[in-house]
Amino acid sequence: MKIQNLIERANHLLKEARYSSSRIYIYNWLWKKGILEFMNSKGLVDYDENVGNEYMLTCHDGYGVTFRHRDLIKSIELLTNVLLNDNLGGRIHHAVPYPLRGDIGKAANQYLDFLISQRISEKKTLPRYKKTISNFIEYLFEIGIENLLGITEEAIVKYIESREHQKKEYVDTISRKVLTEQLRELEADGLISRKQYKEVPPKVEYALTEYGQSLCPLLAYISAWNKEKV
Repeated sequence: MKIQNLIERANHLLKEARYSSSRIYIYNWLWKKGILEFMNSKGLVDYDENVGNEYMLTCHDGYGVTFRHRDLIKSIELLTNVLLNDNLGGRIHHAVPYPLRGDIGKAANQYLDFLISQRISEKKTLPRYKKTISNFIEYLFEIGIENLLGITEEAIVKYIESREHQKKEYVDTISRKVLTEQLRELEADGLISRKQYKEVPPKVEYALTEYGQSLCPLLAYISAWNKEKV
């Protein structure tokens, strides 16, 4: 079914079920920013369950994921229910794989095995770590880095910048108060810039300034020195 026709049918069912206008608006915003952008980028017009599943893999719903990505997953589940059953249905749970590919993946598995030996929680903490590492490895493959020696501080910074809606996953050991204070200090020093969008849900983006980017080679040098001397 054509995605636009499916969304029209979904909107009709939402109105029939007496969903609030604000909730219907949010669903349409999620479809616009999620599945529609995904399908447009691939030149797709017709939606089916496989397309929905492929898109949900890019969201990586799971432990520690942001509310925005949970809502994106839910919006796809609703569309799939409308497509297959012509109703809004209930929540469908999809298992999302987190591959650890190549030489970097082998090193990551060794690290995860070490964490298990240290009795880290295999139900909560370990899956969250695996998801985060898997996302990072896939990003490294995208930019042509396939071994540990190729990983630089610049690659790490650019990766976090590219996942603006998931930054909490990579800094979740810091309290919100401390994180906010540190970001303000970095902004005051001219190292990062802050951009706030008037969207629902609210969205704020941080990015390295030109001055901040100029420090990346220095950080790489310090890291290399640390590996050699420590």
